[in-house]
Amino acid sequence: LGGNTASGERAGVLRVDAGSGSLALHADYARRTTDDVELPGAASLLNSATESTSRALGASFVGSAGFAGLSVSTLDSRYGIPLGSSAVAPDPDLESIQLDPQQTRIDAKVGLLDPFAGVEKLTLRAGHNDYEHNELSADGPGTKFTNRGIEARLEAVHAPVFDWQGAVGVQFVDRDFEAIGEEAFVPPTEN
Repeated sequence: LGGNTASGERAGVLRVDAGSGSLALHADYARRTTDDVELPGAASLLNSATESTSRALGASFVGSAGFAGLSVSTLDSRYGIPLGSSAVAPDPDLESIQLDPQQTRIDAKVGLLDPFAGVEKLTLRAGHNDYEHNELSADGPGTKFTNRGIEARLEAVHAPVFDWQGAVGVQFVDRDFEAIGEEAFVPPTEN
């Protein structure tokens, strides 16, 4: 648990790690909220309040021949774009904007030790990421940003050849980014 008086922060984290034999488990939860940051005197930094929650679960199996693991994590947040100090009159043309990032990520990793002659280690890693945030104003949701993708990597570490050691592998990435709304200024991108 934690906190501070400058921003009225309230924060807490719960983490559990457990295992039995070759099985390992992990879970965590974190929550943090703040008010507008207080400045010296009676002023505060307008629209600087935040709130954030994250969660994660993971499990892995580790044996003499290798390992396999899977994890899932999420993030939900909301924060403002600071407008300036309340000690001076804020610019009336400035609009109070907040962002609400949300992300879900899934990761898996499998590794084999000495799977066949000439290869010391074979590893496969794969992940999926789904991210988006909206620009929120008094008029409602504005521009929405999305970034979704998958990534995979297969790598083989070979046994020494003379005095040379190394790895060979292949990697795949597929990402789609898009900004949607009247004020969107970046084009959609596919990688």
